[in-house]
Amino acid sequence: MNETDDKTYSWDDRIDDFMSILYNKVKDSKDSNKFIPNKIFLNVSLLSTLIFLFFVNHENNDDDIFVQIKDKAKDITCKEIVETELNYWIRKFQPIKKLLLEYLVIQENDIRVIHITNLVEKCNLFFEEISKNEKIMHLIPFTVTFAIMHFTVLRESLKLQTSNFGINEFKEIISRYKDHFTNSFNQFFAWRTDQITTKTSISNDLNSTSLFTFQANGEVKDKVCNKTVNYFAKSSNDQIFIKVFDLIKLRMFTEAKADFMKMFLHIFSLTNFVHDFEPSYNISWPLSISSFWVGPYGIDTFPDGSHNFDDNSKIFYNISEDESGVITKIEIRCGGIVDHIQAFYEDGRVGKKIGNGGGSKHVVSDLDKSSKYIVAVKLMFGLGLLGTIEFIFNDGNTTGLLGSLHENDHDITGSIQIGPFGKHNKFRLSSIMGGGGKIRINKDYGENVAHVAFKFQHIDSVKTYFRPSFPMAHIISKIFYNISEDESGVITKIKLRSGEIIDHIQAFYEGGRAGEGGVGYIISDLDNSSKYIVVANLIFGVGLLGTIKFIFNDGKSAKFGKLYQLHQVTGSNWSIRET
Repeated sequence: MNETDDKTYSWDDRIDDFMSILYNKVKDSKDSNKFIPNKIFLNVSLLSTLIFLFFVNHENNDDDIFVQIKDKAKDITCKEIVETELNYWIRKFQPIKKLLLEYLVIQENDIRVIHITNLVEKCNLFFEEISKNEKIMHLIPFTVTFAIMHFTVLRESLKLQTSNFGINEFKEIISRYKDHFTNSFNQFFAWRTDQITTKTSISNDLNSTSLFTFQANGEVKDKVCNKTVNYFAKSSNDQIFIKVFDLIKLRMFTEAKADFMKMFLHIFSLTNFVHDFEPSYNISWPLSISSFWVGPYGIDTFPDGSHNFDDNSKIFYNISEDESGVITKIEIRCGGIVDHIQAFYEDGRVGKKIGNGGGSKHVVSDLDKSSKYIVAVKLMFGLGLLGTIEFIFNDGNTTGLLGSLHENDHDITGSIQIGPFGKHNKFRLSSIMGGGGKIRINKDYGENVAHVAFKFQHIDSVKTYFRPSFPMAHIISKIFYNISEDESGVITKIKLRSGEIIDHIQAFYEGGRAGEGGVGYIISDLDNSSKYIVVANLIFGVGLLGTIKFIFNDGKSAKFGKLYQLHQVTGSNWSIRET
């Protein structure tokens, strides 16, 4: 910490400075001698360093690190939880804080041993209590901070060789934290998905002189971050927004996850606390946690604000996806815009080419898993396409700007930098996906890059090659969006055709009317009052509806489609109930 620095000493500053000291104190650490905030900390215990950085007032900030969590969490999770639950747990933490500050001034080693034994007991009990909280998924910023403090206390206990606590007990606590964070992570993002909403409407401008008096309006909104994309189109059909809204929701969701990871990433360093005692110790985090996508970006999904649906007419929506791995080379062709991008991987795999234009060739080479890799990407969009891209490496060097859209400010419609994630560049670009389109002027340069998304993976992940899960985007090009709609009425019969998936569904109504669909199995003798469907359970996978189960008012049921037997389910337990 630079005492002459007049900026606010934030939660991120405190955590980053502390983790830098941790890396430098661990023997043979790959991060040693990097980002040392103040070398005086190298001569005191790690716990004393934590107490000073987390709890001693900075000249420009009187709040300790736990109070600062409220500001950190406000754009990550539920604001009501931040105001109520965090205040409660901050108050509960005060006895531990008091013990920590007392420890800072204890000189006698035997008294330190007694004091640290008391701290270990109090921290263990606190973790047990907070883990049982029913709102625990919203407290992740708090539990990440507490875990770092807890592990520092445990490490000090090992250093002092206190009785009844050894390396095996420490590793058991690490394992419990791993399970805790894995469960909380999954619960949180199940909730987070529902915070991105859409709504549509049709308006009629009676004063319009245009042939089209109807206008379709749509909105995608992230309620947590207060991001909004608004769309309008000269149409009387609001269903035209489905495809682009799926991509916008996905972009907002992955951005929320990327922002979350900037706070959450510190849990991947928890094993560093025992590396002085067992250097080879490691734990394997699920790849769904240690890697994440950001995007897709395109002129239709980005930036936030108002969009005209007609501007998307030259986008192909042919999004392709690479399997993740260690990228060794990226080829880019570009001129006034980015014509194509293609990644190459460690195992000899050649990634899918995004775009097919033929501008000047640029090669980003000599990339690997740990010594030279990409940690961030800059993008600029305009003329309906990706116009400029720049890759940033873990050593701070860059490729420079590729594609000359950046030279024409008036053509730029949006720009963004993705990454780096964390001060220590622990996340490596591991996959690129995207799709093509044509330039939005009266010239044809072939298919260029219209959509692009990037996957980042923690460099210490045990497994480096796997089939990723990128919901919606990897199958969106195979969805027709030809949604049909029946007029409602009393259903008397349903015909289905199914095998491993649901092939057709067709409903028949009381007046003899037939809905759109196919034939196969028949559910008959339905009416308005004695036999009717009350629940429809749906299971999705392989890009389609794979199983449907109807439950009738008498409790009996009928199930169609075999996807539930094939272990390829991507979504389930959706219920539609009639009342």
